[in-house]
Amino acid sequence: MDRDDAQLPREQLPITLFDGVVLAVRSAEGNIYLVVHDLCTALDLIPSSQLRAIRADERLHLVSFRLRIGRQVRTLECLLLDDIPLWLIKVRPPRNNAQAAERLRYVQNYLIASVRSAFAVLTGLPDAPSNQIEDLQELDVIDSSLRFTQIKVVAAVEGDVLPQQRRQVLQIGIIDRVALLPQVVKRIHHIPRIPDDNRVDNQAHTGCPVELAEVIALAEQPLLAKKHLARQRVQ
Repeated sequence: MDRDDAQLPREQLPITLFDGVVLAVRSAEGNIYLVVHDLCTALDLIPSSQLRAIRADERLHLVSFRLRIGRQVRTLECLLLDDIPLWLIKVRPPRNNAQAAERLRYVQNYLIASVRSAFAVLTGLPDAPSNQIEDLQELDVIDSSLRFTQIKVVAAVEGDVLPQQRRQVLQIGIIDRVALLPQVVKRIHHIPRIPDDNRVDNQAHTGCPVELAEVIALAEQPLLAKKHLARQRVQ
């Protein structure tokens, strides 16, 4: 740990977390971090092992701060608050502390359930056990939905999508369109919601092709989409 690279916090405050005391730090940019050593103490984890694991994961953001602890000034590693869920879900519960392990498992079970629900929304699959899926062909929506997520990331970073990516949206098959996330479509194309009467009105979507309006309607109204699919299969 290089003290010369350590930042000075804008503010710091001890908080209660996992029945322990964890020092929270705000950076000059306004981001909030938690001291890793305090987190490990509260969960009965080995700080050195956790720091190695955090450094090995480029998705986790670790920053050194020079913090005043009592009458001393110490340089401590802190993890970005936004990254705490990802770190927690990967941590192995301690073996020799039943209470700490129970607290950690409770949080992990909640996070895992949330991830499963989010995956179901992303892929268009039911938010239920896999035995609720009657037709394996329904799994075809997964790959196209995940590819569409890449377009969402570009939109979040650049505010829009590239022309070739916009064409990819129009080329998605009718089954795959059902799995499109409504908020993703609205974010990418900056258009209002489909009216409640389920009409595909191109005039309501300025500059929006008729086919794209159909994609949006199918994504936003699952019941209408199912009826459309049924008609397609009959034809």
